[in-house]
Amino acid sequence: MNNCIKVICMLLSMYAVAACSDDDSVSDAIDINDNDSDSNVSSDLVTFSAPDFSSFSIAQSNAATGETATTPTTRSNEVTITFHSDGTATATDETLVTIDGQSVTAKTADVNYILTGSTATGSSAAFTYKGTGDCSVTLNSVSINTTAKAIGATKGGNIELVIRGENTITSTAKKSIEVGDDTELDDGTLTTYQKLDVYGDGMLNVTSSSKGAISSTDAMTINKGVVLNITVESGAEGKKGLKSDTSIEFKGGRTTVFNHAPAVWDEDESDYSAATCVKAPEISVSGGTVKCYATGNGGKGIRADKEMTVSDGTIEVITTGSNLVYYNGNSMVVTLSQLESNMYSNCEDANPKGIHVGDKDTGTGDLTINGGTVKVKAVNSEGIESKMNINVKGGTVYAFAGDDAINAGISSENNKGNAYAGKGKLNVSGGTVYAHSTTNDGIDANGTISVSGGLVVASGSTAPEDGIDCDQNTFAITGGYIIGLGGSTSTPTESACTQSSLITSLSTSEGETLTLKVGGSTVIKAEMPRTYNNATLLISTPQMKKGTSYCILRGSSSLASGTLSSSQYVNGSSGGGPGGGFNPGGGPGGGW
Repeated sequence: MNNCIKVICMLLSMYAVAACSDDDSVSDAIDINDNDSDSNVSSDLVTFSAPDFSSFSIAQSNAATGETATTPTTRSNEVTITFHSDGTATATDETLVTIDGQSVTAKTADVNYILTGSTATGSSAAFTYKGTGDCSVTLNSVSINTTAKAIGATKGGNIELVIRGENTITSTAKKSIEVGDDTELDDGTLTTYQKLDVYGDGMLNVTSSSKGAISSTDAMTINKGVVLNITVESGAEGKKGLKSDTSIEFKGGRTTVFNHAPAVWDEDESDYSAATCVKAPEISVSGGTVKCYATGNGGKGIRADKEMTVSDGTIEVITTGSNLVYYNGNSMVVTLSQLESNMYSNCEDANPKGIHVGDKDTGTGDLTINGGTVKVKAVNSEGIESKMNINVKGGTVYAFAGDDAINAGISSENNKGNAYAGKGKLNVSGGTVYAHSTTNDGIDANGTISVSGGLVVASGSTAPEDGIDCDQNTFAITGGYIIGLGGSTSTPTESACTQSSLITSLSTSEGETLTLKVGGSTVIKAEMPRTYNNATLLISTPQMKKGTSYCILRGSSSLASGTLSSSQYVNGSSGGGPGGGFNPGGGPGGGW
């Protein structure tokens, strides 16, 4: 039999346990949760403890980022527009603007339009740029409370939004605002029809009760130093906190988006429009902090229709809404188990996913994580999903979900006839990945899985759910550290592996330490993330080679020990095809 993989399933009584002692020597311990070492695991000892998701929360903050703010463009001219509480507005150079009450219109390019003061409550205050060249709009400790769109710009030049001091924009707009060329800009309280770059070292609070918050039809960039606190209230059904029709790039700053709106059924599209904290075809995070909290039914944290890349910075996402289905002409709230039943299998639905990348109809969807920290909690749905590929090359990824914690690819079972179904890939070559599902798989790949580096810890639910699941597809292990826990597991593909694995069963308590010793040295110490009764354990490390002795400890008690052989056994007999499922079921005495 091919020696590329050696999967050993063993009864505790079959092996000597003398080698399983607590006092084996250990060298060069490393905490894999340390970002300084997460992309290149080479120590003799890897330790892991699961993050505390029970206390994980997101809050808005007015505190400065501590970053050196990126410098905006210097304009050839500037004008200060001051809003007054009596319902008027004034300008230092009225040749550059037109003022009607508190509605201000500008057309001249290469000007820095500085907004300051406070509007009258419930006014129709607005600033609209109708020029054809680039300009800057500086918010300098301004407070705008309006029934109209607060800031808008028509097709023309790019806009630099500069934030100075503490600023507040509140909009209760109830209808579309027509801006130039009869173009409707109804997506946000602050909307541009060209590129929008956000600069500054100040803070901006935006609250929208019936529309989205900040929207651009072209690219959007959030730079260092900026603090954005965005709130979309429950009445803004299907609206977005931060939206671009092309791309959003986070280079720095701190962006916090609360979206309390639910998804809404769109009769014209015969589909749901989900309320989302951050949405664009392409999203990249290279610095700063992005926090998303979606509470509406069917509401999402982050959605990128084509691709998403994370190279640095911090992303935190929480979704707490319920699932929606459109059934017999009605939008209905359903539980996760109801959603997966045959009754709703042909219904359109809206799922409150943490991070959603791609589109199943176009076969797009690559999520690439090269660095940074991604932490997601999706109470009633999938944590992190890409419709095609997920590539983790570095950084730290934590996902806690009611459904699959991490899901790559399109399910063939639920999307029969889809040309892209079953073609997704999950590739881990570095970093730390922790995936915890309360009712389903820890990691689910509707396609292949390849692990060549890093640390992967997956905690799935009880049988029939898996710690790591790739159906009958290739599961290749050529490096890295893997701990898979669940009711079952996909079996590594013998012909695709160069690293040994162990599959066994165990019962364990939350917080108990699992220790793996190879060749007399401790190589893994992992704190158990939950209590299991007769679960399936898959474990693999670079130190595991043919002919090497191993020992597994649960707490201070020996679980199993022996010598790694070249044979592949399933419950004592040869078996375990490519990616096939495995559940040892328990040996004599109820455990292995």
